[in-house]
Amino acid sequence: MQKFARDARAAARRLPLGRERDALMKKAKQTENVLDVSAMLTIRHAVSERRDQGGAK
Repeated sequence: MQKFARDARAAARRLPLGRERDALMKKAKQTENVLDVSAMLTIRHAVSERRDQGGAK
């Protein structure tokens, strides 16, 4: 997914201003947001599991 976001952003930069460029930039941003949320949830899940096992709080 990271590669898709990088490639979409790079392709958008090569396009002239307009709808197609905006659409690619939007897709790149949405993908980056998904990656950010996924990372946050993964960290939160790991912390929660540690707490459930009596580990660090």
